[in-house]
Amino acid sequence: MMAEAAATDWIEWNGGECPLPRRVEVRYRGGYEQMRAVENSLDNTDWLHLPSDPEGDIIAYRVVSA
Repeated sequence: MMAEAAATDWIEWNGGECPLPRRVEVRYRGGYEQMRAVENSLDNTDWLHLPSDPEGDIIAYRVVSA
């Protein structure tokens, strides 16, 4: 069960202000993934789920070990 949790350590994201002040890997509605540094470098609209660019919405994230 612990190995299964490690393999699926994505946290679903339903929109809102960015929750983390660290590096994360994010998954977008458009199907791609990207490593991102959260400290003021993410466009907050990615986290908010605005209707103007739904493919760019972050739908899941996971914390990257430092």
